Amino acid sequence: MALEKAYKLLAAQEGISNSQAKSMIDRGLVYVGNKKVMIARGDIDAKTNFRVEKVEKIKPIFENDDLIVVDKPAHVNSDEIERQFKPAQLLHRLDRETSGVLMLVKN
Repeated sequence: MALEKAYKLLAAQEGISNSQAKSMIDRGLVYVGNKKVMIARGDIDAKTNFRVEKVEKIKPIFENDDLIVVDKPAHVNSDEIERQFKPAQLLHRLDRETSGVLMLVKN
């Protein structure tokens, strides 16, 4: 049985860079069957087929002069959302695995 690093095999199967594949595994988006792939640099059978969950687009649900309220999907860090909506700043955080309403303040 030929073994390969999980992130390299995923990159080849998905046609993406190694760093993108590692990021997807680290975010918890990659599965083999119903089991989440936990270690990007772990050795895995070269014949393995992955299932990748897609991250939903971040959608603002309310905005005015003072704040932005967004629908945060699971598997996205709150800090990533803050960078997307600069110069607004996070009022609070949600765990990466948690979806829900996230508020950013403008002033």
